[in-house]
Amino acid sequence: MHPTSKDKPEDVNAELHARMQALVDRAQQEYPDKPAEGDEWWLPAHLGGKAPTPAEAIELDLRKPEA
Repeated sequence: MHPTSKDKPEDVNAELHARMQALVDRAQQEYPDKPAEGDEWWLPAHLGGKAPTPAEAIELDLRKPEA
């Protein structure tokens, strides 16, 4: 990326987010280790796992009782 002062910050941020998400998705898809049967909690659902989405994770955190 080569943003300039002419670029809107929100556009640069959105492009950066999209590029980073693509890199994370690729790394997850190409990662050689796969979870054992019953141990899919860490793998995103779109890759066949059971990890919560970011929105679901926020909801779960909000439901946690305070320590």
